[in-house]
Amino acid sequence: MNFRKIVFVSLSAFLLFACGSDKAPSMDDFSWLIGKWIGKSSDNTVFHERWYSESEKIMIGIGRATVGTDTIFAETLKIEKIENSFYYIATVPANDGPVLFKAIEMVDGKLIFENKEHDFPQVIKYEMEENVLHVTLEGKHEGQNAREEIYYQRTK
Repeated sequence: MNFRKIVFVSLSAFLLFACGSDKAPSMDDFSWLIGKWIGKSSDNTVFHERWYSESEKIMIGIGRATVGTDTIFAETLKIEKIENSFYYIATVPANDGPVLFKAIEMVDGKLIFENKEHDFPQVIKYEMEENVLHVTLEGKHEGQNAREEIYYQRTK
């Protein structure tokens, strides 16, 4: 076999292997998020999130914070594939409309979404750490760097 054929066959095999190993992200990659989650803060605030799959392109979430029997915060959440990108979409009564955060990192057990134009947070991270869901909210709040962390346990 001449040198050109060897190079061609080797390059073709490499390209087939490389292209075949890249799998486009899908909602199935987020299935670890599905379920009911509960977390508590040091000030006795209890955080609840529930996620379920609505379709191949949408996951729905419901979030709320309670103190005792009072709900002090509620939001509707969605992870949606729009064109070729995934977005975390939060609808909170205090905002005029939904706030979109674009996925900037999606690896097994970790999701990071960002919206640099939003007041706070600008970054939302979901990470599975063993059986704990670690949610981090980061960004500028009143001109200062701010960070909130919530550790959730799966309840269902």
